[in-house]
Amino acid sequence: PLSTKFPPESWQVDAVYVNHFLDAATKLVRRGQEGIFAAYHGYGLTNVTVDDDGEIKWEIDNADERMTQRLRMFHLEEVDLGTVTSAEYLQLKVPSWRTQGGWTTTRSMDGLERRLLHSMMTTSNFTVVVTGSWQSMGYGGNHGWQSMAGVLEHLL
Repeated sequence: PLSTKFPPESWQVDAVYVNHFLDAATKLVRRGQEGIFAAYHGYGLTNVTVDDDGEIKWEIDNADERMTQRLRMFHLEEVDLGTVTSAEYLQLKVPSWRTQGGWTTTRSMDGLERRLLHSMMTTSNFTVVVTGSWQSMGYGGNHGWQSMAGVLEHLL
């Protein structure tokens, strides 16, 4: 097990600390996603009015529908390229960025998880190289025109 490779007093073997760390990290990412989602889809309030007494009234959108929209907006599809037999099939598996967060291969995601875990456990550097078209550099064509390298760096 990994716990035998670290000194007993290190944070990497403290299961309680690691669980709290991962819980806090998950909550941080979800808060970020909620903020981005709200920037594009509002806060779920409709028919906002102020009556004669100055009281603000509103209606709330369907919470289940909003959750579905948010999950779809940030969904990252993992594709096993071993099952892809044609460009048409790949296009069916990975629709446009306009309908979801993006896609990657299963092998690529497994490698990313392994390298991130190694970096966290050994406190070594983790380097990311972003390549691609103008969309990946934040010139448009993605949710919020963000630079994907900047978003990844900020979240990590």
